[in-house]
Amino acid sequence: VNKVVAPGELLGEAKAWAEEIAEKSPTAIRFLKYSFNVDSEHQAAVGAIAMSALEVFNKTPGGLEGASAFSEKRKPDFSRELE
Repeated sequence: VNKVVAPGELLGEAKAWAEEIAEKSPTAIRFLKYSFNVDSEHQAAVGAIAMSALEVFNKTPGGLEGASAFSEKRKPDFSRELE
């Protein structure tokens, strides 16, 4: 649980989280979704997969843009990543 909201605020909060996720790199989201779906009973293997995925992601256009944006203190532009 990351946040507790009143029932009437749930839809708005969910939409805000969805918008925040949508701003992220689509490739990074795919890697995260894959790692979340891996059998969590094998934590060491999950960690190894996550590190391997991160290493691969860091070499993708989205990973490079994210790192550049972070070091330049600007918002990343992932709009060209899926071209």
